Amino acid sequence: MTEKMDEFTKLGFRRVGVWKLAELNLTVDLTERDQRGNFIYAFVIGDKIKFLEYSRLPLEARMDAYKHTDHRYAGTFQPMNKRLRDKILIELEEGETVEIWAFYPGEEHLFKGYRVDMAAGLFDSLVKAFSPEWNGYLR
Repeated sequence: MTEKMDEFTKLGFRRVGVWKLAELNLTVDLTERDQRGNFIYAFVIGDKIKFLEYSRLPLEARMDAYKHTDHRYAGTFQPMNKRLRDKILIELEEGETVEIWAFYPGEEHLFKGYRVDMAAGLFDSLVKAFSPEWNGYLR
């Protein structure tokens, strides 16, 4: 495991699924079906963190937006979903394994009585720290 992946797992990220190709269709095999939103997820190939993103939607609903870029949750993110879907498909066609990792913050945090969304607050810092290749616009 690389130093970055070791740091990634120490932060609390865990493998929750993998992308698959079935008869030229993108499918997802989730090992966890957590229904909470407000989490950070990543696409990982080998020991390389390729993409990081924050979601308010549950994991399965968010991954559906990549499988079907006309999905009801695609909304304003449709161009990004299509771009990432294409990248995932290319990697799978080349024989790579594209894993899905997720981080769900544990306890609730408050600031002067206001709830702080830890995942949303960490997202930009993590993108800067890990510099995922597919997050080009945020690095």
